[in-house]
Amino acid sequence: MPSYITHEAVLRELEDQFPDKKWDEAMVYRWCQQIETLYIADPDAMWKYMEIPLNVVNNSKFYLPDNLYKLLDVFDKNNNNVRVRYNRQGNVVKNLYNFEGDVIWVNYIGTPMNTKTCIPYIHETHFIACVTLCQLNGFKAESLYTQSGINLSTYNTWEQRFDGMIQAPKADVRDWGAQEFADMTIIMGDEIPKIGFQPLAHKYTNNATSV
Repeated sequence: MPSYITHEAVLRELEDQFPDKKWDEAMVYRWCQQIETLYIADPDAMWKYMEIPLNVVNNSKFYLPDNLYKLLDVFDKNNNNVRVRYNRQGNVVKNLYNFEGDVIWVNYIGTPMNTKTCIPYIHETHFIACVTLCQLNGFKAESLYTQSGINLSTYNTWEQRFDGMIQAPKADVRDWGAQEFADMTIIMGDEIPKIGFQPLAHKYTNNATSV
């Protein structure tokens, strides 16, 4: 049974190591999820999220949850679940074709989460990698200036260590069959009010509670 932590453990470690630096919790959360979904992507340790309602801005774009590993479907639940064509750039989906509305629904594969706190998990063995990535991102600009206390040599050492941390546990991405999809833990959108720092658009739906 795998053991999990959250970004809060990483944030505490960063605050202990660098007490004079102000760390943005939302950014630490996002960077930790990047470790799980981008750098060490292990679909065997993920869940399938179904019918997740997301807010659409100006009928043209929406932001994907930070715990997303693979986007499966984008559809309009208010229009017979018709699939919506789109263009994706990172965690932003835009240019929704033939869609007008304030809410879009998605199905996706992503990291598991605590369904009570709505905070996605991090595998315990990825803790040091998360701390290191946060250091790299948090001190990226400051590394250019020796007076910041983090010089370029220190920053380069972090980068070299990070590369090794990522390569060792990185999972092989394999093709998924019908049975693997069927065996995944499924979380329905109406079971959770938000994912991490992103509230879902339940207030626009008829069968879910406002958040």
